[in-house]
Amino acid sequence: MYSMKKNNKYIKLINLDIVDSTNNYAFTLAEKGQKEVTVIRAVTQTSGKGRLARKWDSPPEKGIYVSFLFRPENPISEIYILPLIMALGVSKVLSPIIANYIKWPNDVMIKDKKVAGCLIEARSNSEKVDFVIAGIGLNINSNLNDIPSIGTSLKIETGNIHDQGEIFKKLTTEILNLYNDFKKGNINILIKQILDICLEKDKLIIIENLMIIEKLKTEYKNLTKSNNQLKGVINLK
Repeated sequence: MYSMKKNNKYIKLINLDIVDSTNNYAFTLAEKGQKEVTVIRAVTQTSGKGRLARKWDSPPEKGIYVSFLFRPENPISEIYILPLIMALGVSKVLSPIIANYIKWPNDVMIKDKKVAGCLIEARSNSEKVDFVIAGIGLNINSNLNDIPSIGTSLKIETGNIHDQGEIFKKLTTEILNLYNDFKKGNINILIKQILDICLEKDKLIIIENLMIIEKLKTEYKNLTKSNNQLKGVINLK
């Protein structure tokens, strides 16, 4: 049973037949001032984006290609965890269908094949995040010739065709629920959930260290700004 927490006062869904990239579309909207939470979904993408400038193959009507426009007020130190939070949302939705796990830093795997990937793009200054675009590509009913050899789909793995509309509803609800937890600052709870299904658990230490470093920088900057010198002990709790 999936239910959306009542914390998102504004949710807008934009459905597109074709787009170069849902992330690009969302980024343009964000630059024009579009509010959170806005969800952009496309039937297909001509230039779907993956991590490290890789392309995400997006065969029409065979996968979920979606981007979320967020405007979190969290400190920059916590933004590092967002790719894994998106992957966590995908993993939780797929778990009733098939066993899967998170592969560092943003992929969801079935056995040794990638079924989904997450891409985070953001605009920020030195002190705060203006907006975050969280993109997800999820292979649902793709065939072997639709996607690269390193990839797979629910159809390939289970032998069945799956209801993309139903999976999209569950995915959107799960992502928004996790995002609400993120906005509340429940980072330790989210990290624990990620640890349960992340293959490379040791690499989460990198994320936690980056978050601590950025928090130290922010607290130091705030203290020196108000006192012109660092006094006392910085509390990381």
